[in-house]
Amino acid sequence: MVAVMRRAVAVVTVVTALAALSGACGASAATVEIDVGLLAGQAWTARGGAVDAGVMCAAGGRQTVEFRDPDTGEPLPLPEVMARMETWEPGEPGTLAFVIEMTCADGSGTLTVHENGRDEVWKVLHGTGAFDDVDGNGSFTVEYFDASAVEQPSDDDPPDGAPIALHWTGEMSKRGDR
Repeated sequence: MVAVMRRAVAVVTVVTALAALSGACGASAATVEIDVGLLAGQAWTARGGAVDAGVMCAAGGRQTVEFRDPDTGEPLPLPEVMARMETWEPGEPGTLAFVIEMTCADGSGTLTVHENGRDEVWKVLHGTGAFDDVDGNGSFTVEYFDASAVEQPSDDDPPDGAPIALHWTGEMSKRGDR
């Protein structure tokens, strides 16, 4: 009976040690969904396990910091950006990549993200404040304006086929949590 108790204590001790070690190594990445209103000042809202775990804040705004070539990742001068925008057709893969700064509405920090319009993928580059150690990546879809679906057209409507929203999905974690 004593030998069985010692084995049980040893097993519990090993399981406890492994649990503590896995906790020290951190948890896996948590899911996140982010909706961006491109016509609403690029305001965004986030939800999912990453928000629940405090890896990401729930809402904020964003701005484009830099335009890049989606193939090389190199910064593009403004004339090249304008030329690519003029030749792009709705529904075609994007011809630009963007460096986006996302600022949390609660003032807790910012995330700088690379958004590839051609491949429709995103990746966290770095963060500040509560998000200085956040990693993340995923994909996104683009929602386009459909003028034929509008019952009462207005002069305030965007052009037909204009991008009006982004829907991101992916995973985020603190760097020490992977």
